[in-house]
Amino acid sequence: MTQIKEFTTNTVNSRLQTATGAPVLHLSPAEELLRQLLLVCCDSIVSSKNDVTNLDMWFVGGGFETDFSIFGHALENYLQREKHKYIEEARRRRVPTVISKLHEIKRNSKKSKHLETASLHSIFGLSVGFVNLRKETYSEDSRIPQMEFGTPAEDAHRRDATINALFYNLKTGIIEDHTELGLHDLAAGVIRTPSSPFEVFDDDPLGILRLIRIATQLGFRIERKTVQAIRSAERPGQLCTKVSRERVETELIKILKGPNTLSGFQLIHELHLYNAVFLRGLPYSEDEDASWVLQQSGPYGPWHTEWARALKPWLSC
Repeated sequence: MTQIKEFTTNTVNSRLQTATGAPVLHLSPAEELLRQLLLVCCDSIVSSKNDVTNLDMWFVGGGFETDFSIFGHALENYLQREKHKYIEEARRRRVPTVISKLHEIKRNSKKSKHLETASLHSIFGLSVGFVNLRKETYSEDSRIPQMEFGTPAEDAHRRDATINALFYNLKTGIIEDHTELGLHDLAAGVIRTPSSPFEVFDDDPLGILRLIRIATQLGFRIERKTVQAIRSAERPGQLCTKVSRERVETELIKILKGPNTLSGFQLIHELHLYNAVFLRGLPYSEDEDASWVLQQSGPYGPWHTEWARALKPWLSC
């Protein structure tokens, strides 16, 4: 894992350069072409009848943040006219030429979908989501938040990890660190939540598995206070009661498909999450369900000794 961490950190640092006190990111050819496309589209909106004088845009957390209600439809119209030019430019830069259709997800409050979003499944080899900046509030019995428009700082602090809360400003090319921890954690190889981990996991326990996935994918370590919050006594129960098995399965599959699966399983074991991840919802007998197993077997699971023994030979390799 140390080698993975060093490689990842060195790769990230090689793309960052400090200019006039602000970090600047060096984009790949595909990323730079996407940036140019989005900026030209933005200029076409500002100069048109939409009466928009300022439209800020960022790459952040694997997605794209802007005023989607204005930008999404404009991008779709712009690509209908100019798509062929960007395909030719992509070919010249030797990046993938596919530009998929914009997939839009409408606002639907009945299904807890409070903001309109969209995505491009493939553009120059990248997958991009489009959404407004937002803030979230949670009720005690649900991990589905109420969402409303927010500021960059509010959007940054709702995210899973500080390194996912770094904003790349498309216009200035500067990295904006609204948590004031993201750049430090990226350089140090640390995973932590932007806000109090106890509050973050109370609101959405699924964030625990997302942090495990990010940590194992990058070879980073999870910060001490965040580990304490994950290991707190009520956390496995919250993961069972507030998160559907389908969402747990989705994160687990991503861990399985990642580059460092063994470390992911090791973290699940060391953070006392074995039962919550693998046994909840699995019938224990014809008359008893996994909630009984969870209560009776302790935080490590009923097969704690065997599980640790199975891990050990792999860890010593």
